Amino acid sequence: MRIFSVLLTAFFLSFATSASAITVLYDFEQNLSDNQTSVDYIENGVTLTVSSTGGQVHRAGNGIGVRGNPEGARIGLGEQLTFTFDGYRIDSFTATIWERGSEDEQFIFGSDGLLTAFGGTNGVSLQTFTASLLNGASSFTIQGVVPNGPGNRGIKISNIQVELSEIPLPASSGLLLAAIMGLGFYKRRKP
Repeated sequence: MRIFSVLLTAFFLSFATSASAITVLYDFEQNLSDNQTSVDYIENGVTLTVSSTGGQVHRAGNGIGVRGNPEGARIGLGEQLTFTFDGYRIDSFTATIWERGSEDEQFIFGSDGLLTAFGGTNGVSLQTFTASLLNGASSFTIQGVVPNGPGNRGIKISNIQVELSEIPLPASSGLLLAAIMGLGFYKRRKP
């Protein structure tokens, strides 16, 4: 009976430790040029990998974007940033978007293809975008698309704040299997 209680306790502890949630803020407004197709950022021990399509990841004074065509260091038409959290799933997401110009900028957010438009005032604006439609994914994308207005000057991501939950490690599955096997062995030995 003692072996059974030890295995059962270990089983429940493996799930209790893997369910913790954390809120992390990534600030991309530091004036540092990353200029790579994939860059890792670490905050509170959580690694965020940002990769780009259509150019290189570029972080400057107003935020993170894509250095390439058509919009310099902003996320423009056909450019995309993918944000991936290593070992975590996304429960909620908020971003501060830097937008240049007074026309509407459109971008596609996430795998669900949620189309979002921001219109700037007086040339530049910061706006907040919130989403909770990620369905436990560990990554999301932001892609620039054709605008409604006269031009697409692109956007930058000034910062993101995410609420994350740890993805249970395969070790907990192994622990469950070991517990079941131990119970079977224990039961078999008993006359």
